[in-house]
Amino acid sequence: YVNRHRQTLEDAKKVIEANIGRLELEGEPAGAEVRLNGRLVGTLPLATPIRSTVGSYLLEVRREGHYSVQRPIVITGGGLVREAIHLEPLPAFAAARPEVQPDAE
Repeated sequence: YVNRHRQTLEDAKKVIEANIGRLELEGEPAGAEVRLNGRLVGTLPLATPIRSTVGSYLLEVRREGHYSVQRPIVITGGGLVREAIHLEPLPAFAAARPEVQPDAE
């Protein structure tokens, strides 16, 4: 089967490769969510690059207690996009819940 259909299979592989790209993301803190257009695609650290269809995306990385990062990226066919993200921790006063103050009389 493979020998008879080798050309068709190779042509299909080229079409697929032209429509799939990869995102390699390194960063911290560990456990931060990685999202593309709002869809969860992994958590840091990523063991392997994320495979995705060709297109423009909004990359978002977030973790509780840290500022989140958002940036636009473009994934190209057969391409590799490399990004480095470091989330800064929120100031202690912003991470804590505000206390309710009694009414002054």
